Amino acid sequence: KAEARKIKNINIIEDLMPFDEYQSFFNSIDAFVFNGYRQMAMRAVYESLRSGVKVYLNDKNVVLAGLKKEGFLIYNMDDFENNLSTNNLHLSEEQISYNSNTFEEFRQKYNLKEFHTSILGIGNA
Repeated sequence: KAEARKIKNINIIEDLMPFDEYQSFFNSIDAFVFNGYRQMAMRAVYESLRSGVKVYLNDKNVVLAGLKKEGFLIYNMDDFENNLSTNNLHLSEEQISYNSNTFEEFRQKYNLKEFHTSILGIGNA
């Protein structure tokens, strides 16, 4: 966190915010970085994908493999370091459209419980 605070244009969200502000936030950012290992921040990942935001997750996060398996363009922390140094922290219009279409297809394919089960690779949908 201390290192992230040194980088210009990085916002660290630690407190809850009103839902409308939360949704607006995802329409104003280029990248969402979650370096945690546990299955957390799923709503933020969903909002990011829906909003055309580039998503970076830790390789140890089970959600990363699940989303990649479903065809989403998702990136890991090595990608984040490389993209940060080249100022490539956003998706192209084509990539935004691809993830948006993939999200809609996936959302229609599963109900919420099945969606979580598929992404996390647990149980049977």
